[in-house]
Amino acid sequence: MPSRTVNERQLEVLRLIADGDPKGLLNNDNYKTSAAALRTRRLVKISRGKGTWKATITPAGKYFLEHQRYPDGHWPEEEKERGAKPSPKPPWPQRGDVVIGLPPVEQLVKDLTDAGGKLTVTTHTRDYWQNLATNAVRHGKAPAGHILKVDSTKPWGTYIITAEKLPEWVPETATPIALPGTRQRTHPALRNLTDGSPRLPTKRATRNRALRILSALATEADERGYTVASPSERERTRDLLTITIHAHALGIAIDEQDDRTPHIPTKTELRDAERHYWRRIPEYDYTPSGRLTIRITTGRLVKQDKYGDGKRQALEDRLGDVLHEMELRAGVAELERLERERKAQEHQRRWQTAYDQAVLTARETHRSQVLAQQERAWKQARDLTEYLDALEQHTRTLTGAEQAAAREWLTWARHHTQALNPLNTPLGVPEDPEYTPEQLKPHMNGYPPYPPGEEPRHRW
Repeated sequence: MPSRTVNERQLEVLRLIADGDPKGLLNNDNYKTSAAALRTRRLVKISRGKGTWKATITPAGKYFLEHQRYPDGHWPEEEKERGAKPSPKPPWPQRGDVVIGLPPVEQLVKDLTDAGGKLTVTTHTRDYWQNLATNAVRHGKAPAGHILKVDSTKPWGTYIITAEKLPEWVPETATPIALPGTRQRTHPALRNLTDGSPRLPTKRATRNRALRILSALATEADERGYTVASPSERERTRDLLTITIHAHALGIAIDEQDDRTPHIPTKTELRDAERHYWRRIPEYDYTPSGRLTIRITTGRLVKQDKYGDGKRQALEDRLGDVLHEMELRAGVAELERLERERKAQEHQRRWQTAYDQAVLTARETHRSQVLAQQERAWKQARDLTEYLDALEQHTRTLTGAEQAAAREWLTWARHHTQALNPLNTPLGVPEDPEYTPEQLKPHMNGYPPYPPGEEPRHRW
C-alpha cells in the first residue's frame, strides 16, 4: 500500500489542481511528481493524450482538502478492489493513519520544539522514534548544539524524547582540516607504527597516504587541546590513533577498500569441487583498491561511523567531519557520565534516606523491647514482693536453725527483688546500641544495609 502521508508540497499541488491551476504551475516537473504521488493516494486523476497532461481532483481529494484527512473507508476499499484480505487493525495508531504536513523527521523536531524540549509519545516502537531522532541529528534538523534522546517509561509503550544540550566545548559544525604537505614529518604519536604494521595498508603509496591523513587529524586534535596517542602493536587492536577529548578516549582505524571482480575458476578448483561436495568455488576475487575508509571504533554513534573515498569526494575532504563526529561522541559520553553521576547521587540520597529511616525504626524497636522487658521485670518484682511478704509471715512461725536459714534466704531474696524492680533504678531513654547490618536489613525497604559501593564480598 502506498504511503498515506501528505507533505506540504503535495498539499500545495492538490490545492492547485482543485483551483484549476490558474497560474500554470503544474507544467513544472517537480509539481508533476507531487501530482503523481497524489494519484497513488487516489486524491487526483491524471490523464495523458495527444501531448497534453491534465490532473483533476477526485471526491476523496476534495474531502481531504476540507477535513485534512482521508474519507472513511478510503484504504480498506482499495484492499477490497485488489482482492486482498483486510488485515486486522492494530490497537495502537499507525504512522499511515495520521496525515501530516511535514516529513516524519521534521514533524518530530517541530513537536519536540513546541513541547519545550520534552515530548511524550505512546505510538510505534522505540526503534521507530530512535531512527527519527538519529536522522534528525544526522541531517542537521535537530536544535543546534543538542542531541535527541529516546527513553522508555511507564506505562508500557510510552517513550520520552528530550533534546539535551551538548557541552559548550562541542562545536556546532565541522571545520575543514587541511592535509599536510608530502614533506611534512609524521605526527610524533604515529612514529611507533612500523612499515610492516598489519594495521596499515601494504602498498607504500597507500600506506603513506594513510599516515598523512592520520597526521592531519592528530595535528588538528593537538591544536584543539586534545590528547593524541597511538596504541602499540602489543595492545592487539586495529586502532591506529586514539584521541582523548575531555577525558573521553576515541579510537580510529583505517581500512583499505577492495575491488570486487568475478572469480574465474581454475582447473584445480573445478576438479576439487566435482570430487568433494563441500568444496566451494568463490564467486568473487577481492584486490586492494587504494581507496581508504576511516572508522571511529568507540563511542556512541551520532551521525556516522565510517568516512571513506567516494565517487564524488575524497577522504581528505571529510577529515573535518571525522573529528567533529568524535567531538559529538565525546559530548554524548560526557552527558552520559553526568547522567550516571546524577543517578549515583540520587541512589546515594535514597539509600541514605532509607538508612536513616531504618535506624529510626530499629531505635523504636529497641526501645519498645526495653520497655517490654522493664514491664515484665516490674511484674515479676511485684509478684516476688507479694510472695516474700508471705514468706516473712511464715518465717515468724519457725524456730531455731530453721528460722535462721529462712531469714537468710529472705534477706537475699529481698535484695534480689529490689534490684530486679526497674523502678528502683535511674530511669531514662535507653542508649542506642550499635546496629548491625542484619538488624537494619528488614527496615531498608529493599535497599542493602551497606552504603553503595561498600557491599562485602562473598567468599566461595
